[in-house]
Amino acid sequence: MVGTITGRDNKPHLARFLEENIENQTEYEFWNGSGWIKGNETAATPLFNDISGELSIAYHPEFKKWILLYFNSTRYDISFRTADHIIGEWSKPQKLVDGWQYSQLYGSYIHPISLKGNILYFIMSMWLPYNTYLMSAELKCNP
Repeated sequence: MVGTITGRDNKPHLARFLEENIENQTEYEFWNGSGWIKGNETAATPLFNDISGELSIAYHPEFKKWILLYFNSTRYDISFRTADHIIGEWSKPQKLVDGWQYSQLYGSYIHPISLKGNILYFIMSMWLPYNTYLMSAELKCNP
């Protein structure tokens, strides 16, 4: 699971747990940059140094890459990064959607159908008009 401290102006952190422990946060393990630490959320270190909100992560089996989408309020865009391993090293951000073209955008949720082929489908939200939109982008991940 990837997430941030409350809000959308924080760096992303990584946690893991067994499916049956989703409601038992004492069983969560947090990535600290060199290993997994159980039950100590404050020991977690950021996956990369970038402002992130409304994150969505998925593994693409054909590209053999992790894909992470997120809203960046500083650049006012929806960006994506890739990594061979969920713990990193993560690529530099690539802009998917420009907030100046889509006013008041946020959210960037990967649609599961994106895990086949080279088209990334994701759901983008906007405040005005308040709605969600199915978006797409062509993936060009290096194997």
